[in-house]
Amino acid sequence: MTGILSVLSRHKKTVFIYIPVLVCISMILYTGIVYMQWIRDRDMALTKLARYKSLIDRTEELRKGYTYSYSDIDLSAKVVDIPTRIYDRHGEIIGEFFEQKREIVPYDYIPPWLVKAVIASEDRDFYNHEGISYKGIARALLANIIHFRVVQGGSTITQQLAKVLFTDMQRNLKRKIYEAFCACEIEERYDKQDILSMYLNLIYFGNGAYGVESTARMFFGRSVRELNEVECSMVVATISNPQIYSPLKNLDNSVKKTRRILTSLVDAGYIAEKRAEYQYNDFLDKWDIGFNEEGDAVSSLIGNTIYSSYRINRAPFFNERIRRMLVDRFAEETVKKGGLEVHTTIDEGMQEIALRELRKGIELQREYHREKSKRYKNNSRAREELLKADNIQGALVTLD
Repeated sequence: MTGILSVLSRHKKTVFIYIPVLVCISMILYTGIVYMQWIRDRDMALTKLARYKSLIDRTEELRKGYTYSYSDIDLSAKVVDIPTRIYDRHGEIIGEFFEQKREIVPYDYIPPWLVKAVIASEDRDFYNHEGISYKGIARALLANIIHFRVVQGGSTITQQLAKVLFTDMQRNLKRKIYEAFCACEIEERYDKQDILSMYLNLIYFGNGAYGVESTARMFFGRSVRELNEVECSMVVATISNPQIYSPLKNLDNSVKKTRRILTSLVDAGYIAEKRAEYQYNDFLDKWDIGFNEEGDAVSSLIGNTIYSSYRINRAPFFNERIRRMLVDRFAEETVKKGGLEVHTTIDEGMQEIALRELRKGIELQREYHREKSKRYKNNSRAREELLKADNIQGALVTLD
């Protein structure tokens, strides 16, 4: 220790003046280089953002019924992928084609509790900053120094939107500086509601789902607009790391993080502590969340709906026929990414009954040939009957 102090004493100017000045100059020059890169990309990035915002603005029209032309679904105008969905004659979803499971919703579909949970847990200064929260950066820096590791990030919601849309997502200084310039530009051009709408429709929640609507349906089988305080908190809990906090991946982590989000809502003054506790206990009962002797959540009904499957395919042969017709008209990429809504004449309820009865009939025929094979013991006739049992197929046609 004495030796270190001696060295510092002999080289005070170098340690306390020259090196800090050199570091500052280097940072300024590096920031300037990144800024020049942002200026080069700026028009392209803002055009992409404007297209994405336009896509969200049109969702109300799309929900009220919209006749597509090829130019409307041209992928060059798309910023994010939206699945194609096949509906039966009653509006029940019977099939999906996609690479990213996403459903865009307008801002008024997103419940206030979800917005409050995001702000309370991700960016409490959201309505006060202009893209960068210096208070948040200082708070995160202090927490990371105390824990000697990265336990908190200082990014605002606007920075997170910029990161997902415009950067390679790598953790480095260049990306942080670049996304800061992006965030400031976004704040200048869009209001806070627009930023939240774009962010919540964009981010990844795990299991192939992007955006809060697809995630709400995946977890709870309902639209995001129907979620309560705790369900909204569980969706928000997944944002920081879907691999760790998704209830479909790690239920216990998800339940504990959901509880912390509720605590953040209480701390931020958005909900009374007693109401939060009551709603949390009601949530545990509603979704039948079971705990082991150690107090870890081990079972639940979350994710136990048809929307929770990665791809819905309730009429495989029919959906394949529809897919081929769409590919012939619009091409494969458009079918997977263009967000088509295809309404058909099939009755999903009758289809389920027909499929169930057909399977019963086929199984009865197979059992008949298996029993028949037993009469011939091990000769060629027995093998012939078993072969028939294995190869029986069926079809069912109904007429009114």
